[in-house]
Amino acid sequence: MFFVLLAVLVMAAYVAAGLGLTRHDPATDADTRPEMPAWTQGLGGRLVRHRPVQDADIQAVLGSCPDPKVLSLGAGQSCSYLLRVLPRTSAVTRDLHLQSPQPFQVQLVYGDLHGKPDAAKVKDGRYDVIVDVSRDGAQVIVTCLQTACSVQQGGP
Repeated sequence: MFFVLLAVLVMAAYVAAGLGLTRHDPATDADTRPEMPAWTQGLGGRLVRHRPVQDADIQAVLGSCPDPKVLSLGAGQSCSYLLRVLPRTSAVTRDLHLQSPQPFQVQLVYGDLHGKPDAAKVKDGRYDVIVDVSRDGAQVIVTCLQTACSVQQGGP
């Protein structure tokens, strides 16, 4: 009985880790992605918790962005900051939520791998984007597009 329970727990951890490591793919629309089975969503939600990026997650600010929570940038300007690495034992997935009244994009860079920029989409009259940050940390690059913008971290 003990080994059966152990096998079930190992399988649950494997499924939750796989769900927690998946990243948003901007090339696919949310409406066209296949639905995950309900039992995996419930299991992943119990084992891996999501939380917003917090001030303690910011390891360093690079270039001209003194406050990553509120970025004021000119048209075509970028700003970047580093998010710290979480311990290997952490069962947390961080969500970076950015919004602005003006168009912008965000790009996460993991080590030598350059991620694709995620353009913010209009939601409730504001440009809005939520991206998953890996447990391994990342460099966040925020760029204002056509006009100067003020990008705020967090939101509803």
